[in-house]
Amino acid sequence: MPIQSFQIHYSQPAVYAVKYSCSAGQVEVSAHNSGDPSQIIFAVKDNGKGIAEDKKPFIFDSTIPRDTGTNNEKGNGIGLSLCKEFVQENGGHIWFESEPGKGSTFYFSIKASA
Repeated sequence: MPIQSFQIHYSQPAVYAVKYSCSAGQVEVSAHNSGDPSQIIFAVKDNGKGIAEDKKPFIFDSTIPRDTGTNNEKGNGIGLSLCKEFVQENGGHIWFESEPGKGSTFYFSIKASA
């Protein structure tokens, strides 16, 4: 996989972590072995506003309007859907955990070697 593709598509969760965190918020990016030597799991964690329960089923759907960021940043809503598509096309998975008012963690897996 070309490094440019990795940077463009896999950086999207980090962009959202910054967008939806407060000005004094923290964003953590980590990677670890999944227990399956053929996969690596990346995690992007923030302590931002989190995702409301009623919006969780639609987070990867580009047709649903998005909330603005913590500083009223606007987006077009296609970033995570494109990221999901790219991850799946490359044999990986993407998922998240989130609690309103406490933040979110987005995970994605990729093959350990191309």
